[in-house]
Order: sequence, then structure tokens, then C-alpha cells
Amino acid sequence: MCLPEYYVMRHVYTTCYNRGSEEGRLMTVAEFVRNIQKQGIKFKEHGTKHDVYWNPQTGAEAQIPRHKSQEIKTGTKERILKNLGLK
Repeated sequence: MCLPEYYVMRHVYTTCYNRGSEEGRLMTVAEFVRNIQKQGIKFKEHGTKHDVYWNPQTGAEAQIPRHKSQEIKTGTKERILKNLGLK
């Protein structure tokens, strides 16, 4: 269940309560990058609008949007995890 927390310049920032599960929670791109880096994913290079990260164990790469303060969409998050071999 997601509830609006506060409004900043037409954006609604939400908090999701999902029985303690980190997987279903909405998160910002910066939080997502921190989480995958804890799992061993390394930064590779900067792109124009995306950064490239890679998994040193598998050699898999994925592009991650460089909008650090915005929430990452669930489909985008799932695709990145699948491309990096984390799911």
C-alpha cells in the first residue's frame, strides 16, 4: 500500500508499506544503484543520459538512468536486474 508523503513541484513522493519486503518497494534511482552495488555490481562508464554498470562475475552490462532523485519504475528495475543476472 502506497501513501503520498509530500508534494514537491507537482511530484508526489510516496512511501510504500509492503510487509518489510525491499523488492516491491518504490525507490529512487540512487537507492537502487546503492542496492545493486552492495550485490557486487560495478560502475563502468557514463553515457549521455544513462550510466553503464556491469556484473564482474557474469560480464553482463545494463544501462541505468541518471535521474538519481526520481523513482525508478518497477518494469525498468526488473529489466535491469534481469540484464545484470541478479534475478
